[in-house]
Amino acid sequence: MNILDQIAAQTRERIEAEKRQTPTEVLIRRIEEAAHKKSKQSFYEALKKPGMSYICEVKKASPSKGLIAPDFPYLDIARDYEAAGASAISCLTEPFRFLGKDTYLQEIAAQVEIPVLRKDFTVDEYMIYQARALGASAVLLICAILDDAQLRSYRELAGSLGLDALVEAHDETEVCRAVKSGARIIGVNNRDLKTFQVDVTNSVRLRSLIPEGTVYVSESGIRSAQDIQILRENRVDAVLIGETLMRSPQKREALEELNGGKLGVSRQTKIKICGLSRPEDIAAVNEAKPDYAGFVVEVPKSRRNVSVAKLRELMALLDPDITSVGVFVNAPVDLVAGLLQDGVLAMAQLHGQEDATYVEALKKQTGRPVIQAFSIRTQEDVQRAFASPADYILLDQGSGGSGQTFDWSLLEDADVLEEADHTTESGRRQPKPFFLAGGLGAENLAEAIRKVHPFAVDLSSSLETDGKKDAGKIREAVQIVNKTK
Repeated sequence: MNILDQIAAQTRERIEAEKRQTPTEVLIRRIEEAAHKKSKQSFYEALKKPGMSYICEVKKASPSKGLIAPDFPYLDIARDYEAAGASAISCLTEPFRFLGKDTYLQEIAAQVEIPVLRKDFTVDEYMIYQARALGASAVLLICAILDDAQLRSYRELAGSLGLDALVEAHDETEVCRAVKSGARIIGVNNRDLKTFQVDVTNSVRLRSLIPEGTVYVSESGIRSAQDIQILRENRVDAVLIGETLMRSPQKREALEELNGGKLGVSRQTKIKICGLSRPEDIAAVNEAKPDYAGFVVEVPKSRRNVSVAKLRELMALLDPDITSVGVFVNAPVDLVAGLLQDGVLAMAQLHGQEDATYVEALKKQTGRPVIQAFSIRTQEDVQRAFASPADYILLDQGSGGSGQTFDWSLLEDADVLEEADHTTESGRRQPKPFFLAGGLGAENLAEAIRKVHPFAVDLSSSLETDGKKDAGKIREAVQIVNKTK
């Protein structure tokens, strides 16, 4: 057998064992339980936008190159890709030849907002249920290891589960089979998976066989801006790049170099409405559709406090497209983790004296994003905030809803207006997206976005009338944010 056939055979054995351990019925229940969670932009939509789209691969090893990344901080790598403007991420889960893991995919999908492709050798419909349960947005279907009936049925099953399918071909016959299967996304692998030889012009030769309206992806062997330009000139919609980026210590710079300059990263600021505590508040945000909805959980000193029981009632009313955030103050880590693991909340926001150990424990236990809040009064406060291990930080004036802003020039002095960086334990620099809070309202929201360029703005008291959330003020704030660049 050639290498591809060997991998496919080994995958069949692996999946039979996994079926016995976790039956399909269990996966279906997990999918149904997670159905309320906010969905990402689809893989197809992410790739069909104007211009070249980049699918950046998180890969530890390969059969042809062996160990590629001995140091493999996969979450940092995925965040680097997203910050650089990647349209999607490809994550290897094949464990024997590529040293992939399902947990890599699950954690990455929970941490990034762009869609994630499960890169594996799909040989059984069980793997499609797995992909959906792990949080993937798309699966890979390889023509060379599937017959025509499987290609169509697997693609249709993926679609029924809300997944896209990247149908991969290597030659003219396989491209025609992919088209016949009804594929909306067709990828031509420039690496012959039977011999592992690479020829980038393979994508150019086969371009004429791809119907209009089908997203066309060139995969493997893309190493230079010249390669990208050739593919762009031949109407290739997207490229999947693995080894070239994985071997670069500065992945953002490497991706920008391939693109011939910075990618068009959308910097549309997001908005979070915090302190929701009544069904009427939920109705207001469901109408206005902010990106995030915040709930102050088990903090009796706050007049916006909600109990866990009340939180569950409110979450049953919340639009699933709005990301739920629980705000906690020195809460037991098990309480916070439980609400995240049960799917009651999507993210946690910490406002007490939680230290780095607490943050790391919560992230490890749940795999969900964490926001840590900081009061900003000095330059040292800014530096301390950006050193946090949290996925996001929230910068606030820190005087308990005083309605005052902090000195935004502290951020300018810290050189974090355009891209706030911090150094990870592995010595790499990566973006630290931040929420801006404190004293924000309709009168200064646009100014804050233009001056500070935060990842998101966070509003609460300014959206209230007589101590209660005002639907009109919420709607106005969301409209201002959405139209401000």
